[in-house]
Amino acid sequence: MIKAHVGKMMIVTHGEYSAYAIQGLFTVAKEFDPLEERDKYLEMYPEQKEGYKFKREQFLAYLVTLGFLTEQDYFLELNLGDYLGAESVDVLEYENEKP
Repeated sequence: MIKAHVGKMMIVTHGEYSAYAIQGLFTVAKEFDPLEERDKYLEMYPEQKEGYKFKREQFLAYLVTLGFLTEQDYFLELNLGDYLGAESVDVLEYENEKP
């Protein structure tokens, strides 16, 4: 059991290998156990327990709606490059567009 503590940053990702992606950066607003909340969520949506049926955006919205997470609108990523090449070090900027 790993608890998310108030004030800590949480990067939300999904996928593996080439399908790995950053979903967003959040601040923990209320202490919680992410896996415990997943289990509670799946009790409400048992059909999402099956492979390829988990609606990750809906689960993330659930966590935000319950006040566990607050999305950060802007953050920087320092990428330390690839293949140990200093020339590939880069800074990436992320800004969520609001409607």
